[in-house]
Amino acid sequence: METGKKHLASLDSLRGIGIILIFANHFILLEPYILFAWIALWVFFSLSGFLITDGLLKMRALPVGQYFGRFYLKRAFRILPAFVVFFSLAVALYFTFPRWLAGGSSLSHYWIYLVTFTFNYLAQAPIVEASLLCQADAFAIGGCVAIFRDQLPRQSRKLLWIMTIAVIAIGLVNYFAGASAAGSYWRTLGWPLHPLVQYNYQYVWGFTVINIWAATLILACLQGTAPVILSFPPLVFLGRISYGAYLSHMPLLGVYLYYLRPINPFSVRGLAIFLIWFANVILVSWLSFRFIELPFLRIKNRLGGKPRVPIRTGSFPELVPVKRPAHE
Repeated sequence: METGKKHLASLDSLRGIGIILIFANHFILLEPYILFAWIALWVFFSLSGFLITDGLLKMRALPVGQYFGRFYLKRAFRILPAFVVFFSLAVALYFTFPRWLAGGSSLSHYWIYLVTFTFNYLAQAPIVEASLLCQADAFAIGGCVAIFRDQLPRQSRKLLWIMTIAVIAIGLVNYFAGASAAGSYWRTLGWPLHPLVQYNYQYVWGFTVINIWAATLILACLQGTAPVILSFPPLVFLGRISYGAYLSHMPLLGVYLYYLRPINPFSVRGLAIFLIWFANVILVSWLSFRFIELPFLRIKNRLGGKPRVPIRTGSFPELVPVKRPAHE
C-alpha cells in the first residue's frame, strides 16, 4: 500500500492499538470491554499534534500564502474523500433505521456542525472530553515533540517506563484518596465519573500526565526505542487503515445493534458479534483505504515535493561514461 511517503511503522502501530482500544470501549457503551480504553483518545490527540506540526515544519520555507494554502489543501486530500463517502452512507442509514439508533438525535439540528467539522463546539453537557479546547494541551505536547525532537533526551526508553509507572501511580493515588468511591480504579485515571462532580481535579492533572506519557511514546518511536509490540505487522496494517475504521465503526455497529439486539457483550454470543463486527470494520476500512483514500494520498504526498531544477540555457549536463557490454 505505497502512498509515496515514508511511514514510521511504530507510529502506525500506535494508531492500531488505539483503534483496538476504542473498539473495545465503543462496542456496548454502557459495558465496555476495557474500562481504561479511553486513554487511546489522548494518544490520538498527541499523535495528531506531532504529525500536523511535523508536516508544517517541513513546509516552513514556503511563502506565507503557499504555506497555509498547501497545508489546508493537503489536509483536504487526506480527510475529505473518505469523509464524504462515509457521511453520505451514514445519512442513508439515518433515514433507513429508527431514530433511537442515533440516540433520538435530529439530523436537521446537527448536520451543519458535522459538515463544517465544528461538532465539538456545539453546546453540550459540561463534560471535559466534549470540548476540543480542553484537548489543546494534548495537541500542543505532540507538537512540542516535533519541534524539539533533536533537543529532547535520548533516554526515551527509560522515560517511557517512568511515565508508565506515573500513570498507574496517579490512578492508585486517586483510588485510595476516595476519588472513585462509586466507580472502578481504572476510571480514576483522569476521568470524571459525573459531569458535575470533580474528584480531586484529576481531570486537569491526570490528563496532563497521560499526555506526557503519550509524548514519551511518540519520542520512543522516533528514537527507535519503542516497545517491540509496536513493530507487529498486523498493528502497523491496522494503523494505516485507521481513518476508515474511525469513520465506519459506529455506523456498522448501529446496524448490528438493530438486527441482533439485545447484545450481552460478556456472553459467548456477544463476543462472537464483537469479533465479526471488528472483522467487518477492518474489511470496510481496507476497501476505503485502497480505493478511496490511497489515490488521494498519493496526490497529497506529491504536494510540497522539491521542485525540479531546470537546466540553464547554454549549459550541458555532465556526461557520464557508459560501460559497454562485454559481448560488443
